[in-house]
Amino acid sequence: MMKTAHYLELLLAEAGKRSHMSLHQMRYTLPDEFMPILHGHIPHVSHRMKNAILVFTEGALHGKIFAGDPALREEQKYFPSNNPISSSPHGVLKGRVACQGKAIGTVKVLMNPSEAYKVNHGDVLVTSMTSPDFITSIRKCVAIVTNEGGLTCHAAIISRELNIPCIIGTKNATQFLKDGDKVEVNADEGVVTVLE
Repeated sequence: MMKTAHYLELLLAEAGKRSHMSLHQMRYTLPDEFMPILHGHIPHVSHRMKNAILVFTEGALHGKIFAGDPALREEQKYFPSNNPISSSPHGVLKGRVACQGKAIGTVKVLMNPSEAYKVNHGDVLVTSMTSPDFITSIRKCVAIVTNEGGLTCHAAIISRELNIPCIIGTKNATQFLKDGDKVEVNADEGVVTVLE
């Protein structure tokens, strides 16, 4: 599965390059949109980038996409949470728990895997979403915090495999947290607190 995800990223990056779409935008396209994109029919994906969920009902060949607030409501139907995402008070960031645990470390914000050199052992990896290309950084970090993702996203799966505290779906971790911030990641409660 990890190899498939890796090669899918390469395919999306190449298709995006040919269509003048970023890899980040391509990640929000649907399989049915792939061939039309290569022929110049670019879908509007910005609304999906805030919150989106693709739901397949039993026996359906195509899923239905929900974006924005409807996506959050739909997600709550399938993955009810006692700790829904809410606005963050000063110095505190909230998200969903992907793997429980607590850790204290220094924030390293990575906007793409090529910045892996920034991460040292004991750091807290903060990114929009992870992919297999982040594995070098993930193995060094004491916790993961992401803007996006659900309970089956890459960060959630890999954090559970490696038993690393992980909070996903914060919406704005990469803006809220800065390189060098000392933080406590409480992935039992889904809260990141800036210590200094």
